[in-house]
Amino acid sequence: MAIAAGAIFEVRSSASDGNGGFFVPGTSGTIDYSQQNAPQLSVTDGVANGTTTITSTTGGFTSAMVNNGVNIAGALYQITAVGSSTSITVDRTVATASALAVNVGGALASPGITLTVINGGSTVYVQSGTYNFSTTSSVSGGQLDPSLSPNTPNFSRTAPVSYIGYTTTRGDGGPAKPIFAATANNQTLVAAYSYCSYFNFELNAGTFTGVTGIDVGYSAFTYENLSCINCEYGFWSASNFTNANMMVVRCFASGCTNAFTGVYFEQCVALNCTNGFSNSGTAAGFFNRCIAIGCTTGFAKSWCINCTAFNCPTAFSLYDTGQSVNCIAYGSTAYGVGGNYPSLQIFNFAFGANAANFNSAGVGSSSNQVNLTANPFVDSAATIVDTPSAFAAFALNNTAGGGALCRGAGTPQYLDIGAVQHQDSGGGGVPRIVVPRRMW
Repeated sequence: MAIAAGAIFEVRSSASDGNGGFFVPGTSGTIDYSQQNAPQLSVTDGVANGTTTITSTTGGFTSAMVNNGVNIAGALYQITAVGSSTSITVDRTVATASALAVNVGGALASPGITLTVINGGSTVYVQSGTYNFSTTSSVSGGQLDPSLSPNTPNFSRTAPVSYIGYTTTRGDGGPAKPIFAATANNQTLVAAYSYCSYFNFELNAGTFTGVTGIDVGYSAFTYENLSCINCEYGFWSASNFTNANMMVVRCFASGCTNAFTGVYFEQCVALNCTNGFSNSGTAAGFFNRCIAIGCTTGFAKSWCINCTAFNCPTAFSLYDTGQSVNCIAYGSTAYGVGGNYPSLQIFNFAFGANAANFNSAGVGSSSNQVNLTANPFVDSAATIVDTPSAFAAFALNNTAGGGALCRGAGTPQYLDIGAVQHQDSGGGGVPRIVVPRRMW
């Protein structure tokens, strides 16, 4: 047996991996004791008789503890019944032993330990703090690799696993993200797995080199509101764009060598990276409403819809058979768009302050080109720290020759050119603004 599907885990940097760490909502058990730093009950005289029964002379068990997590000698179990104040039943057999440490409830201290028992349909909430990941996967203090969980056969589309960061209240979405920090070179902080999703975290390489923030190479899951800082590979997939059921949404990469690589990205931002958005092989990436700022190459071998490249020496180096529309290339010191492919087509692109709008080979065809004579953005000099600040700064102004030329100039009719759609003031119309959906 294993802990039940639908368990809710709690991780806090101020807690302990010796705690119980989770609660299974249901008809039994009335109190979630995982949402506190210390265990609700801690004894050191636990006795296991080779069955699912645990006894303690000290005792203190209550019926309210049913469906809470209990840590027995370093392993996590679910309390399925309370026989008396000195006896509990857990979800699976415990080897015969005495003088066992038994801790009921209390949050865990590291995300990695959850993968020793997590089942399909479970959620892990991680409170804001810094979590230093060792190079060993899926152990206390280790990096995350869901493929090592013993219960991966139970992960499914109808029973996914979600890791969700928060600041003070579950589901608050930030603003202070939990930080998953590297402790060695060439480390992968999070290894993807099917039906596992991650929301609202920062993955930080620090001074270490060769670090991959998150490998997004599996299907049927979502990443939202993540940040990768100083990674060799921020969001990386070698899947050649085969994972149609995967989305990376509202994520941020800064100071990375390769920020976003090889899958579907929407409303993401790459800041001061070598390669902002690119594919990982022979197939194209697909990027929608993304922004590259100060990257050596903004977008490479990709299909771009309503994207913005600002102060990128090479703004768009596009895919050979691709069709990209409604994008802005501004401030490029090399060129705005290139590809050297006769089949490359672009539509409704806006160019301004570029050394050249096209490289020497040009493109197959370009229609409805907009030539900017002024900076089109609200505040391109603003300090960018995350996706919301980038979308605020790179919204369209209404300056003649600048943002005014991009408003309503896209395709389909009335869509703006660039990543951020403006909102008209006053009544009498429907604002053209896309609100990102919440994923939890």
